[in-house]
Amino acid sequence: AKSKLLDQPVPSSYLKLEEEVRRLAVLSQQKEDTPPLMKETEFRDATKHIIANPRELDQAVAFLHDNGILLHYATPALNHLYFIDPQWLCDMLAHVVTVPEVNRFIQRGSGPDAGILKTSVLSHLYKGKIFPQAHKKEYVELLGKFEVALLLDRNRLLVPSMLPSSPRYTIHYFNSVFPRPPLISILAEAIYERQLEEEYPLSPFSSSTDPLLSR
Repeated sequence: AKSKLLDQPVPSSYLKLEEEVRRLAVLSQQKEDTPPLMKETEFRDATKHIIANPRELDQAVAFLHDNGILLHYATPALNHLYFIDPQWLCDMLAHVVTVPEVNRFIQRGSGPDAGILKTSVLSHLYKGKIFPQAHKKEYVELLGKFEVALLLDRNRLLVPSMLPSSPRYTIHYFNSVFPRPPLISILAEAIYERQLEEEYPLSPFSSSTDPLLSR
């Protein structure tokens, strides 16, 4: 049997899976100590009564991901996790730059440490049962995937939004503070383009895609 969603034929099992994901998300919200993310084995066990075939389940998950019902990323460091409440992931990413208590950990100004967040601070940033410490590596991976904070080395993250606002200063900053291997040059250019996009929204660097839905 098939139903219609947004005028496209959709297998009824996909809609049942959507209902189950929403139910699981509500249950996690009702438990203060349960973050809305599930490991692969846990997710498959919870949904096998709807779709038992692993390949079909992967296709259904991709459909729900594209429609913002849940988030699942194919990158090796993240593909074992299913984010059943996208808002939780948004809050986790925003935590770095919007929480006043966090901003004091990020160096500001124009010095060599501008925009730097020490990785040791993450244990203070993501704490409590809603942000389990067991997923610290995944937090770093997610922050980097969405360019909220980029891992420079094992001790430091760079938060581009906390760099001085002048695009030209960004290039000068990287050239003066870091050695100049290709990776740093590419990173500097990427941040330069991002700042240009913010200053000139209609520039060729603008993107119409939602980064959360990019797998």
